[in-house]
Amino acid sequence: MEEERSTISCPQCGAKIDVNDVIYHQIEAIVEGFVQMQTDLDSEKRSMQGIWKKRQKQIEKVILNTSHMYSSIRGIAGTAIQPVKQLELPKGDMEE
Repeated sequence: MEEERSTISCPQCGAKIDVNDVIYHQIEAIVEGFVQMQTDLDSEKRSMQGIWKKRQKQIEKVILNTSHMYSSIRGIAGTAIQPVKQLELPKGDMEE
């Protein structure tokens, strides 16, 4: 099957312009733009995931150290220190 070619005349210079080529190049440029945007987005996503993973580890470390410190103080001071709900075991977890 032969490709149908459409041409138009340039209004300024009268040259013949292949419409199929013009449309092809415009679509190609649009697709290249989207592909580059996707590549950039994937790169940014990997970078952010690395940052988030690092921050998550930092938060876990701070929470763990706080829990250890709280437990040590509770062991020394007993009920003289008020319980911190987020650091205490839920009531149902102690019954087994």
